[in-house]
Amino acid sequence: VSTVMYDLLKALQPVGVKAYYQYCPMAFEDKGAYWLSATDSIRNPYFGNKMLRCGENKEVLEWK
Repeated sequence: VSTVMYDLLKALQPVGVKAYYQYCPMAFEDKGAYWLSATDSIRNPYFGNKMLRCGENKEVLEWK
């Protein structure tokens, strides 16, 4: 779902929207995975409390 939403945001470029495209290299047996967030804080959805802050911001999506 995050990949489809990322592509949609990039295509539509909605004014006033700010989203963070975040990445965890350890998700899915070290294959890595992305997700979208409304904040720049990492809250990894793949590992829960076990590795809540594992990941990094890869891109900020914002159109003014």
